[in-house]
Amino acid sequence: MKRLLKATVAGVLVVGLTGCAQIGSAVNMQIHKARIRGEPVDKFVDYFGRNIAVATVLNGNPAYTWNASYTEARTVEVDSYAYYNQDRPGMTTGIVYGTRTFDRDCKLTIAYDESTRLVTDLELTNEFECTQVRAELAKLQPVWGF
Repeated sequence: MKRLLKATVAGVLVVGLTGCAQIGSAVNMQIHKARIRGEPVDKFVDYFGRNIAVATVLNGNPAYTWNASYTEARTVEVDSYAYYNQDRPGMTTGIVYGTRTFDRDCKLTIAYDESTRLVTDLELTNEFECTQVRAELAKLQPVWGF
């Protein structure tokens, strides 16, 4: 019974923390949007690259889109082992680690007002996978009021 209770508590904690991470990511993105709105779009076009920006439309406004997809290499557990020792009592156990690559799909779209060329909206395809872009946006925008 205790084992079932511990497993249930652990499961609830994992689900809860995952939800907090997603909520934190969404709040972080709203902060970026609030900071960027009203800034000159040319500032971001120059920073992220004028030559790779693609003109497009977001919510009826002209916009620029950058493909910021990347491949991430991570060290992960790929195997484990356990065997009885021949020369001494007990067992030897271990974990085998390997490097895996993950494709992170990320596109940044910044919409702007055509007459003033000021940013009106910002969109990322996947806020979780666009951590590098979010970090770059944070560098561009100073933290106000702190």
